[in-house]
Amino acid sequence: MPATAHATPLALVSVTPGLAVLGTINVAAEAPLFTEHFPQFPVLPGSLGIALGLELLFERFRLTGERMAPDLTLHRIAFLAPVRPGDQLTVLLHTQRRRDNEMLARVEWLREAECVIDGVLGWPLSTPAPAATPDTSHAAHAA
Repeated sequence: MPATAHATPLALVSVTPGLAVLGTINVAAEAPLFTEHFPQFPVLPGSLGIALGLELLFERFRLTGERMAPDLTLHRIAFLAPVRPGDQLTVLLHTQRRRDNEMLARVEWLREAECVIDGVLGWPLSTPAPAATPDTSHAAHAA
């Protein structure tokens, strides 16, 4: 296996409001994949890094087994630095927020303090978020 994901036990989840530590990704020091991707400069394929981060997200929200994962939309992904053999990444989930009929969350893959992958995921809400209706009456502003 070129890399494995390990969910963080709930007891060890960050106490910082709006931030959850999903778990860690341990990249193998050696794996056959690295001789092909790329022989002179081995790196973990970005798609595998994303898949392992999503695995941690699904584990956190218990979206495995009988409970199906929601349809995800990858709104933005940035590969900021190569992930090399032997690296250990921490995957963080930032505060979720609603936008229209969708929930959004920022996910970061960190190597120590350096962000190596940064993304925004979205998934549909089961019930539509209430639409914002601004107060257009002038009575509230007349005083």
